Amino acid sequence: MILLWYFVHAVKVLDLTEVDPDLRGFTGGFAAGHWGFLVPFKNKEADGEFSGKMVRFDLRTFDHAGVTVLDLTRVELSLRGFVGGFTHGRYAILSPYANGNTTGNYRGRSQFSQMVAVDLTDFTVEGVSVVDLAATSRQQASKLKRRANSGAVWMVLGVNHCRAQE
Repeated sequence: MILLWYFVHAVKVLDLTEVDPDLRGFTGGFAAGHWGFLVPFKNKEADGEFSGKMVRFDLRTFDHAGVTVLDLTRVELSLRGFVGGFTHGRYAILSPYANGNTTGNYRGRSQFSQMVAVDLTDFTVEGVSVVDLAATSRQQASKLKRRANSGAVWMVLGVNHCRAQE
């Protein structure tokens, strides 16, 4: 459900589950031009499944007709469970977090490292690019493990020591 504030006493609600029952459980959003975007995280109504359905909605009309869904799992099944996103130029960047459940760690979450870029002029599976941060090395940085959080990429330097990377 999205709320749009026009004035203090006027609120318009757009229930996304009327478009698709799986459209719930987002973590963050951003705007680009006249479009609003929601970052997919976890749908607790669907057995706690992490979601890969990114939503674009028209801020001018704010109605069901202006909603477009991009199912990132159609590009790759593991593209689900993001935490935050931002725009850069004509691209939306989604920050990877967790995409499944596991008994391999105390949090019970399966982490992943695939950062997604969506071409905002081509909001389809063809407009999606994926970069695996764990498989990408930077010449000026050491080859330590990297994680992403809310649009920032971090290098793990020790158990409790992290520093931001540009």
